[in-house]
Amino acid sequence: MTRKIDLWDSESNYLWGSLKVDGSIEIWDSESNFIWGKLQPDGKIELWDRDSNYIWGKLKADGKIELWDSESNHIWGALK
Repeated sequence: MTRKIDLWDSESNYLWGSLKVDGSIEIWDSESNFIWGKLQPDGKIELWDRDSNYIWGKLKADGKIELWDSESNHIWGALK
């Protein structure tokens, strides 16, 4: 089973993707940038973009997602 992900960044850009049963995450933005990573068993999320930038955060019990990158940009959204 795959769950859809809807996200927005601090510049109001929309990002979308999926969370797969194995915990892998794939996300894209409107400029065709690809972000990938993994949901850890404790709810922590670890992601990387094509420039090897690290993005981290958490999946909360209510399905909401909070992420940050190395430049302190905030990305938020939820599972669908």
